[in-house]
Amino acid sequence: AGRIPTDKGLRFYYDSIEKLSSETKEESAEISLRRVAIIADIDRLLTGTTRLLAGLTRCLVIAEKPDLDKLKVKHISISPVTDHYLNVTVITELGVTKNSAVNATFDYDELSEFEKRVNEIVVGKRIQEIKEGLRNVTFENDSWYSERFERLFQFMENVFENENLDRYEKYGLEYILGSDKLSIKDMVSIAKYVENSRRLEDLMSELINSNEEVTLIGSEIGRNDLKSFSFLSSPYGNQHLKLGTVVVVTPKIIEYERILGYLRYGVNRLSEILSNR
Repeated sequence: AGRIPTDKGLRFYYDSIEKLSSETKEESAEISLRRVAIIADIDRLLTGTTRLLAGLTRCLVIAEKPDLDKLKVKHISISPVTDHYLNVTVITELGVTKNSAVNATFDYDELSEFEKRVNEIVVGKRIQEIKEGLRNVTFENDSWYSERFERLFQFMENVFENENLDRYEKYGLEYILGSDKLSIKDMVSIAKYVENSRRLEDLMSELINSNEEVTLIGSEIGRNDLKSFSFLSSPYGNQHLKLGTVVVVTPKIIEYERILGYLRYGVNRLSEILSNR
């Protein structure tokens, strides 16, 4: 009594309860997730799911956004913003969107025709396929007038080659910072990862590259500054494709059966919603 369990002891406890844990059936969670499910835009869907899980678990939740390169383009919308810039919205399957501001180098009278031509080229293709095509394009023997084609090429290159470093939706850091199971040093350590996009990207790419549910406890994380934490992660996607991973970050001394139940329930519902789109 009064002893702090070792990481091996916590692992034994987790493995024991993991076999018994099933999807949580708490009415409040089910009702809340139904409300989130009606949101059409996947960014808002992820924001709602992340906030909901953080509130239910009282932990930090990090949701990886879908990799746009894997998704097919459904439509591109182009509209003028200023005399020199266009706003370009790429709408992909599942409702995932990508917005870019692109320098306008052609007459606005051509905009409708230009938008039509861009959609003819990219609709139905995966973004990765479009990027590879842009890298390999040549102007020889093209049926289009070369200057127009070059402007089209530059336009598409500007839209599709821009990378978004903010790949994670995160919420609940305040719950971690209020935990009586962590030291001030622990709190500072996790905050540094959450508030720095590059550090978070490095950490997540190292820890969540699995297509299966993974739980890392204390020293299993492999980083001395995070040895007081546990990371519970589970992938989500549609019927054909893994789209991302949801991670719950907790102090390592926690009610694992409760956290695991909420995580599984949330991820399963998220995957069901995306599979029905």
